[in-house]
Amino acid sequence: MKETLFAVKTCEAFHKKRLPIVLSTWAPATKNIIYVSEVEDPEFNTTILPGAEINTELGHCNKTEAILKYFVKNAG
Repeated sequence: MKETLFAVKTCEAFHKKRLPIVLSTWAPATKNIIYVSEVEDPEFNTTILPGAEINTELGHCNKTEAILKYFVKNAG
């Protein structure tokens, strides 16, 4: 049985404001979750995926594409 990947897109400006809410509500119910940001933050276990290192006006699209590539590479 394959697991579902939950990918949370975020940026450094929202780590302390929004990630605690995710971590204290629905995240504990997941088995396979990653937090994608432009910076690594050990407090929230954020990760930088290739292509998602820079925030731009199209940053969310860059992060979405990076998440999809990560999923394809690691699925199965």
